[in-house]
Amino acid sequence: AEEFFWRGSLYPLLRRRFGASPRALILTNLFFASWHYLPARVLLPPLPALLSVCIVFLAGVFLTWIYENTHRLGWPIVVHALAADIPLLVLLWLMRG
Repeated sequence: AEEFFWRGSLYPLLRRRFGASPRALILTNLFFASWHYLPARVLLPPLPALLSVCIVFLAGVFLTWIYENTHRLGWPIVVHALAADIPLLVLLWLMRG
């Protein structure tokens, strides 16, 4: 769902607004990273949470680059799932009860 919103909706909207400049890429991924701060802050102290958000920003830039170069939303979805969602689900499964 995140990729549909960030790369499928917001990024194209900002890209139409700002054209080929890097502003759309930077703004989309600043918002993307900021969106991840609260969950990071719940799990981590402030400095590691901030560091994780910086990593999320860079991951978002990479996902946007994939989207720009393939013109397909499926590839960022697959990469996002493999890099973030599946490991998180495995970790939660291992931590169960």
